[in-house]
Amino acid sequence: YCVTVTEEAKNPKRDIPRAIVICLVIVVLLFIGLTVTVMGMVPFYALNEDSCVADAFKQNGSIWLQRISAFGASSNMIISALGYTMAGPRQAWRFSKDGFLCKCFSYLSPKSQIPSIGTIVFMLVGILCAGFIDLTNIL
Repeated sequence: YCVTVTEEAKNPKRDIPRAIVICLVIVVLLFIGLTVTVMGMVPFYALNEDSCVADAFKQNGSIWLQRISAFGASSNMIISALGYTMAGPRQAWRFSKDGFLCKCFSYLSPKSQIPSIGTIVFMLVGILCAGFIDLTNIL
């Protein structure tokens, strides 16, 4: 999603690479910490491969941590949808400015300077997909 907001950065040559590196370092450190924690709690062969973090908490008797972990895993789809809603309209706006999409996508809201038509269209597409696509086929 970083690429879609480069035009909004004050100094993109400096800020975007720095943001990518900082995000990668944070994600790698969190992943290593979580992996070490789970492996310290339960042997890897005893974990349920569908939800290993929640299963590790369950096997240790931490039901409330299991529920928090399961909620975090399920809320990941909502967070991904929010990222899609942010990146998609900006990409459509850029395509529209370059002449690859109709001009209605190049309209920016005068107050907030966001591509409002693209945001509405992408949100409607997301709502329709969420309403009519069976998630068991995706998962």
